[in-house]
Amino acid sequence: MDMVGESAPVSPEDRLYGRQIVERRRLHSIRTAALETRLHPKRLRRILAVSGTIRPDHGGLSDDRVLFSAPDAEEILLKAKHAISGREAETYLNAGRVHTKLLASEGLIRPFANPGSEGLRDAAYDTRELDAFLALLTARAEIVTGHAKPICRIPEASKSSNCSAAEIVRAILNGDLKWVGRIAGETGYMSVLVDVGEVRKLVRGEHGNWLPLYVVQSSLKTTFAVVESLIRSGILPSERAISPMNRCPYTAVQSQDLAAFREKYGSLNELAAEKRMHFIRFKKEMTARGIEPAMGKPTIPATFYRRADIPSDL
Repeated sequence: MDMVGESAPVSPEDRLYGRQIVERRRLHSIRTAALETRLHPKRLRRILAVSGTIRPDHGGLSDDRVLFSAPDAEEILLKAKHAISGREAETYLNAGRVHTKLLASEGLIRPFANPGSEGLRDAAYDTRELDAFLALLTARAEIVTGHAKPICRIPEASKSSNCSAAEIVRAILNGDLKWVGRIAGETGYMSVLVDVGEVRKLVRGEHGNWLPLYVVQSSLKTTFAVVESLIRSGILPSERAISPMNRCPYTAVQSQDLAAFREKYGSLNELAAEKRMHFIRFKKEMTARGIEPAMGKPTIPATFYRRADIPSDL
């Protein structure tokens, strides 16, 4: 009996000469596993191959000849029993193709088998895990019969807030949004509602050390053309940054670079004000003492002097 149990895919229901062969299944074949999970043998074979459950040389063997350990495969078979394809998951989640792929790429839902070299053309999802995701997503949802802006579905809120839908989903799962709704009579991802105003407050951050050019312009008390010229000439360092307001790239100056520039240079009007002089008189004094502006026009359409060149007795 032990030899049969160790070498053949028999179940506790199987009998030999009227006697039970095994109390617990030790081996499965693709055929017996397909009957148990009610999956098509070809798809089950691909799932088992991708997961590494069956031997790499299974290709030349029929379904009843491909054997594997039943205890070791218990979890993967349980998942396979509840398996649906990626396309089926789109409908199951009520998320559509784009947002189902987004949720998967962000790790918010995870297939237990991905398409691979074994001929598995689509991902396989465990419906129990998808159910758990939807349960968490709607756990705090208030059921509403109608809605209008600023209340809207996740995809619309994503566009209105210039953020990823995945950020909104994570905010819901983490409890960062105070209000979450669900449309009465609907289920799944597309039934979930959020407040766009609340989302915007959550996802929009501060610029931090990265200063937009209008802030630089205001700080230097000059024109936008002057700021652009300083950046273009390399005198004032700048980089491309991502705006925390609209998630779009913009040209920014680090606050320490602006501070370093202001410590080294001063505009004609700024230095004149510091010396309590009219800017025309200040310029005449500098010319009389042979002190030239640090940057020449028309490259920089404004007059700047090096602070180190300014006489202390002026």
